Amino acid sequence: MYSLVILGLSLGSAAKTADTINEIGRTLEGCAGYE
Repeated sequence: MYSLVILGLSLGSAAKTADTINEIGRTLEGCAGYE
């Protein structure tokens, strides 16, 4: 049961990381578009 908690936290962190990467990607695309 304890391992399920760790697994859930790991998946949550991975999802947040993916969202952050997507946001950075959009920001870079926006900067490139303005140049």
